[in-house]
Amino acid sequence: MIRGLKTGLLLVGCLAAIGGAEAKTATSESGVFALFDRGVLSIVAAHACQSADRTTLQQFTSEFGQVADLVGDELQSMNPGQRRDDLAMLIGFRVAQLELRAETAIKSNGCDAAEVKAMRQLFDLKAQLAMVKTSSITVTH
Repeated sequence: MIRGLKTGLLLVGCLAAIGGAEAKTATSESGVFALFDRGVLSIVAAHACQSADRTTLQQFTSEFGQVADLVGDELQSMNPGQRRDDLAMLIGFRVAQLELRAETAIKSNGCDAAEVKAMRQLFDLKAQLAMVKTSSITVTH
């Protein structure tokens, strides 16, 4: 019972952290959580709208694994007492939310809507990831 409660509270806290990071970085497009969200939306929309060739989409998806790993690492550092499996479940919940958002936008507005076009754009993931990694480096004296 206690473990279930702790996991439930962790779920709420981490989803709030991910969602809060999304809200905070929506305009700045920085941070690993914002990059993760943008990547998931891009993969879902590009696949659903068939807007990218298969090789490009596979390459993007493969590179996206690095972003997902960083999200897992960040959540682990925010919640050091939690198991990696519990955190993976949280990431899965976030992916499901983002998939629903993209699918709803596509069904409501179609693949040619400006919002969906922005979602389905496969961006330079390596460059964005490098900027996230650089911005998260701290200097200690």
